[in-house]
Amino acid sequence: MLLPEDRRELAAVTGTPNVSPHEAKKPDRDERLEMAADDSNNLLDAISRGTTDGLRLAVNVGAMLLVFTAFIYMLNVFFVGGTDLLNDFARWSGLTEADWNETIATATQGRFEGFSFTYLLALLFAPVAWIIGVPYADITVIGQLLGLKTVINEFVAYDTFRTVQASGTTLSPKSVLIAAYALCGFANFASIGIQVGGIGAIAPGQRKNLTELGLISLLGGTVACLMTGTVAGLFY
Repeated sequence: MLLPEDRRELAAVTGTPNVSPHEAKKPDRDERLEMAADDSNNLLDAISRGTTDGLRLAVNVGAMLLVFTAFIYMLNVFFVGGTDLLNDFARWSGLTEADWNETIATATQGRFEGFSFTYLLALLFAPVAWIIGVPYADITVIGQLLGLKTVINEFVAYDTFRTVQASGTTLSPKSVLIAAYALCGFANFASIGIQVGGIGAIAPGQRKNLTELGLISLLGGTVACLMTGTVAGLFY
């Protein structure tokens, strides 16, 4: 397990007070929201409608996770394959004999198969990992986890985290602690799709608001998770 039981619950609870990024987007005026009238004929009709809406939402959630996960794997294939093509061209033109994918795989001790999309995420989020207090030696690994959490979801990031630890990769206890807290959140692109597709189907009148506030909510939620990881690292 990534954390002892008491800290696993704490990781979920400590993110609750971090609402400051979201507070910046509060409406300037008070608005009354009226719930749509229930046009169900009777109790059985209401149960049937609720079941149908719930099933639609569940299927939407599963489809979004499947699509985003497949999209990441597709991008990995394109990135690694494109790098192989560039290698072949560089060898043919006599520019270099190095295999860039093999070099990256060796440098990362096999964590990445080459210049894949996940490796690009690791490079992009490595500075973020360093800013929140992750030791320099671990910023690439933790950066990859933060990138997966943002692009797909936290479940994939935690599963990758478990795989990294099981593979024998050495991470400092502080890095493990910060990552376990920083990954605990629902701020990711798949969540935007789930909200727009799922909630939008149940409440069509709010679809416009969901699409307008999706990226802002993603930014606020990500900042809140990073703040939680930072505070956890300060008390390590």
